[in-house]
Amino acid sequence: RPGLKRWTTEEVFKLYDKIRELSPELLPLVVALANTGMRRGEALALRWRDVDLEARVITIRPSEEWQPKTGKARQVPINDALLPYLTAPRQSEEYVFPCPATGDRWAYWPNRKFDRARKAAGLTGGPHTLRHTYASHMVLQTRDFFLVARLLGHSTSWVTERYTHPLPEHLDRARDALNFNTLRIVRDAKPSA
Repeated sequence: RPGLKRWTTEEVFKLYDKIRELSPELLPLVVALANTGMRRGEALALRWRDVDLEARVITIRPSEEWQPKTGKARQVPINDALLPYLTAPRQSEEYVFPCPATGDRWAYWPNRKFDRARKAAGLTGGPHTLRHTYASHMVLQTRDFFLVARLLGHSTSWVTERYTHPLPEHLDRARDALNFNTLRIVRDAKPSA
């Protein structure tokens, strides 16, 4: 789909660096978006009761604060990059990523702080770009559209295809995936009797 953007691994790390420098209170939230593919509203509404550290799974369920597009709960894994942020001392007993000023749920996405760090990193896009980035990189790693669709909460895998973007690595992987080399035919050909 035209206009969809994704960031490279290096660009995500640049964003992390600028968030850490300019608005460190947003780093756990941004790391969560990058490593789970959650929508910003899902992350802002995430409660501790939906985080299972033992099973390393986050359950994203419909609530008063957030209604997933499918209306169904889904689970996303907690990877090694996100785990330290979820095992650090809690800033709220209820919300996983609370507003630092109140300790309660963010009333809205912190656009100014996020945009300032994003611009300082030299990037274009918004918080939803982290979702596109997650989808692209997850498809590259797993090669499983069905799995990625489930992780993103899409009803079908064809919806997921809109969020994935060919990365340079896709072409590298495809280059030698098949090799019907005619030289082998000549080399293995046996003379007819």
